[in-house]
Amino acid sequence: VGKKITLKGTISKLEWKNPHIFYYIDTKDESGKTVTWAIEGSTPNQLYRNGWRKKDLNVGDTVTLQDSSPARDGVKKAYGGKLTLPDGRTVFSGSATTDR
Repeated sequence: VGKKITLKGTISKLEWKNPHIFYYIDTKDESGKTVTWAIEGSTPNQLYRNGWRKKDLNVGDTVTLQDSSPARDGVKKAYGGKLTLPDGRTVFSGSATTDR
């Protein structure tokens, strides 16, 4: 299993569409500069079956993403992980087989 990362920040963009959703988290790097991470989730249908609803995540929400798999080439992109929503619920943003 590869490296896993944790990100804390604010949702800056959300793309809920096939074949995979993307949401973007603005975080701060070590120098305090804002860095945007693109997080690829599973398909909208898979996420819906796992309890997600479009209204659960909105631009401006503060979230924590844990156990996400970063891109191997160093770009600020990652897949899946456990996302803690503003209401405290945790949802899985990847497929059930890879995130649990």
